[in-house]
Amino acid sequence: MSVYEDIQDLFEKRESALSLQLHLLAKAAGDVAGGLRVYLGLPSPRWNYPDGKAGDAYVRLGLGQKSQFEEKPWMALSSQGGVVPFTLSVCIHTEDRTFRAFYFFSMSVRFCDDGYLFEIEGDRQQVISVDDVKSGNLAPIYDMIVAQLKAVLDPERILINN
Repeated sequence: MSVYEDIQDLFEKRESALSLQLHLLAKAAGDVAGGLRVYLGLPSPRWNYPDGKAGDAYVRLGLGQKSQFEEKPWMALSSQGGVVPFTLSVCIHTEDRTFRAFYFFSMSVRFCDDGYLFEIEGDRQQVISVDDVKSGNLAPIYDMIVAQLKAVLDPERILINN
């Protein structure tokens, strides 16, 4: 085997490893989105307008924030240096559906020594073991998202002088 063929073989093995890495990380991101729907106990996968017309999914996976958010299936996510960035969009509405808002969570996932390292908004991290990711045991991530939602929605944070 020539030196070039040795290098070519390494290149092919590296590309296969990168492809597997992306597949596993992107699938984990998709699993977070799918599992969050169940964890929240949503009344249905999609919210409805007041007239009954179907809206978007309550929880959407994609990239970007607010008006720049673009929904994507997990298979369309990409890796940047072994890190898969993604955004979760969560819709919250009033019971009568007249008011609704979308909350965005910039996240990423990468491998670490102990499994998968999920990061939310650049400051909260959670390691989830490979076995827990495979079995869908992602509650610690959901707990972080819910804690952030509750903090943002806390009416005590609204200043009212009366």
